[in-house]
Amino acid sequence: MAQPNETRPAGAGSGLIAASKTSVAQHEPSAWLRGAVAKRVRQINAAVADVKAFGAIVAPLGRTGPPGSRADRECDRCGRYVPCGDLLYLFAFAATPRIHLAGGLCGRCEATEVGR
Repeated sequence: MAQPNETRPAGAGSGLIAASKTSVAQHEPSAWLRGAVAKRVRQINAAVADVKAFGAIVAPLGRTGPPGSRADRECDRCGRYVPCGDLLYLFAFAATPRIHLAGGLCGRCEATEVGR
């Protein structure tokens, strides 16, 4: 994580924060995650006239459905359905200071993303 006087490359978010017992404080996003985040930020910027008018915008990274629906339990990376009872790894990503994205990954994609 960047220190107060440290600079980051343009477009670098504060990173992936896993919503599980193991939290990833520092994380280098994969090419897939960087691409998905960039696409979603472009969509949000196109839909919102002035992002600075909001304290923060929290949006899903991928498509979603009603809570608990099949669409709501699909991996944002591979699209695999994660049945109830199996762990869907939820995460938040600070794409910009005002845009925060939330998503979910199946176990295989979470291991790939985190690099275990």
